[in-house]
Amino acid sequence: MSVAWIFDPPPPSGARKGGLANAQIFDPDIDSFVREVLQNARDQKIDTAESVSVRFALKEFTGPDFVGLLEAMGWAELEPHINGAAEQGGITIRQRLEDGLAQLDGGTLRVMLIEDRGTRGLTGGEDEEHGNFNALCRHELVTSADRRDSGGSFGVGKSVLWRFSNLSTVIFGSWLDGEDQMRFFGRSLLPWHETHDGAWEGSGWLGLPQDAKGGARAVSLLGEEAEDLAMSCQVAREPGDSGTSILVVGFDEPTLEEEPAVDELCGLVVESAARWFWPALQAGQMEVLVEGWENDEEVFAKHVHPALPETAPFVEAETGAPEVDETLDGPGEILEREITLSVPEQKHRPGHIDDPRPAVDAPLRLRVRMAESGEADHQNTVALRRGTGMVVDYHEIRQRSGLDLSFHAVLDAGTAQGDTEANKAAEEFLRAAEPPAHREWTHRTERVKAEYKTGAKGALDGLFGEIERVIRDLAKVEEIESDEGPEALRKLFPLPGLGPVEPVPYYRLSDPQASLDGEAWNVAATYSRKEPQSLPWTFRVSLHIESRRLSETS
Repeated sequence: MSVAWIFDPPPPSGARKGGLANAQIFDPDIDSFVREVLQNARDQKIDTAESVSVRFALKEFTGPDFVGLLEAMGWAELEPHINGAAEQGGITIRQRLEDGLAQLDGGTLRVMLIEDRGTRGLTGGEDEEHGNFNALCRHELVTSADRRDSGGSFGVGKSVLWRFSNLSTVIFGSWLDGEDQMRFFGRSLLPWHETHDGAWEGSGWLGLPQDAKGGARAVSLLGEEAEDLAMSCQVAREPGDSGTSILVVGFDEPTLEEEPAVDELCGLVVESAARWFWPALQAGQMEVLVEGWENDEEVFAKHVHPALPETAPFVEAETGAPEVDETLDGPGEILEREITLSVPEQKHRPGHIDDPRPAVDAPLRLRVRMAESGEADHQNTVALRRGTGMVVDYHEIRQRSGLDLSFHAVLDAGTAQGDTEANKAAEEFLRAAEPPAHREWTHRTERVKAEYKTGAKGALDGLFGEIERVIRDLAKVEEIESDEGPEALRKLFPLPGLGPVEPVPYYRLSDPQASLDGEAWNVAATYSRKEPQSLPWTFRVSLHIESRRLSETS
């Protein structure tokens, strides 16, 4: 039996889905795409692998070169559904689908192939609720059970794959860790739509048709047949090469008005991978290769180095030798301080948190490096990271009066700082404090509210406050401690108890008059001085006409 696209019929309620709600959580930029892809690969590392390797290959096919790919992925069956969704879906997805169809009509197709190695692959049975296969390929807002301590936790990051496809279609090929076989599957994530043969809930799956309760469904293809189809669909893998290959069909960066050339877009991927994953790259925990292809011609190939110009100051701050004195005096100097995060007490939630952690003060490591000339990227920010090898955020430190220091800093928190129970407690808390996009630490997340007792806001406010205090101390900021205040301010606003303020003499020229009498000028004015004491004083008068001095009297 051959594979086919199987779409779900509308639910009995008749409810319609106009778009992809999950995809709206993320800013649709290249940073979001790269962060989610690499984080997912890191989370799936097998225990026997020293590191995870990820390859991005952006391929652009023109003319007849993409016909074989479209035929292999069952385009004849899928196209009516894409057309239907483009005509009837919500405005955001409708425009993207129209753009994708227009590119195909113009004889061009871009795909992004993502291959990870040293990872588990799409493991799990066809109906295993928490397996990797269903978590990535079927479920929405569900994450696999073995990812409780991983970088992601909401099951929504995968939505960026479909968000970056202007045909909203993704193909998967995976060699399963611990199993001697290949797995093949596909999914088109569409809104409610109609075709010539009926109405559809939206989602469609590419696989082997199978009778199921209430209708038909598609199940994944396994073994040699999966290997053959994976080859035709550009997601083939060598036997025993554990991991997953993902093909984003119709790859498109949604935030750009005009899609860059292949090599330019590859350059953006390189920069993004270094920007957010330099800790993992520097530690040898991850390797990333980016390639660009136009038909069969390679136009770009680069291994991502952690110390690009943008990230080199942070890498140096993390790895360089710190100074032994107490202040930063020169460019490139590094100082290290230990600060504390007051992790609040966990709640007891049977079946979820059976052994809640008590409140604990966890140590964090802050390293601050004085910027050198030309290091303008992310200046005066702190790279926030925990044990995932990813930078969560570049937290800006606002310059205060008297702070004359340009710097780059790194905060190692959670298991990035150590492996004690206090470190693990901090790791769990900060992970819970990250929203679905994992781009900040905030007490407002649902997980913090559900898993921790009061104190989360104070803990994070205290953390950021201590970071700023340490940086002020390192910059030799001298704060005014006198009760008198600045002299100029005291003279303008004399206050009781601050002592007498010496009056300043006041001078005034008033009622000036001038007239011409024949050939003589008559000039008169009153010049006065107000002072606290009557003392002799003199003044000089000069008269200038057309820049020529006529008389002078003392």
